[in-house]
Amino acid sequence: MITETSGGQAYRAGELVAADVLVLEHVEITKVRVLMPGGQTGHKERSIRHPSSIRFESIDDEALYKELVELIAGACDVARAREQRDRRWEPRPLDLILDYERSLVGCRLSRPFEALRVAPEAVAFPIHHEQL
Repeated sequence: MITETSGGQAYRAGELVAADVLVLEHVEITKVRVLMPGGQTGHKERSIRHPSSIRFESIDDEALYKELVELIAGACDVARAREQRDRRWEPRPLDLILDYERSLVGCRLSRPFEALRVAPEAVAFPIHHEQL
């Protein structure tokens, strides 16, 4: 599996909320046999995308910080996660501007898979976007 790392910034409504983020994109490349003309076989590469994650190196917005703490709390406590689900709570989407002027609008965060009660800067949060 290959992990591609991109640095960048996170925004909400044009306001900078995190000046330094890392997006980790996990891709697995496999080779598959394909039948070629003339009865010969060849190989074709196929990529399989795995869930991507984001790590916040710095958080500049108090509302985002509170949302990340709430996600960690939901990952650590099943009752808290159910309460979040029942009230349909989720963090507001983020807009990311990554290296090489790649921008992703409307990225959604979810609860981390392995969370301890630590600072949000120490946790990689799963991120969802159609281009990831």
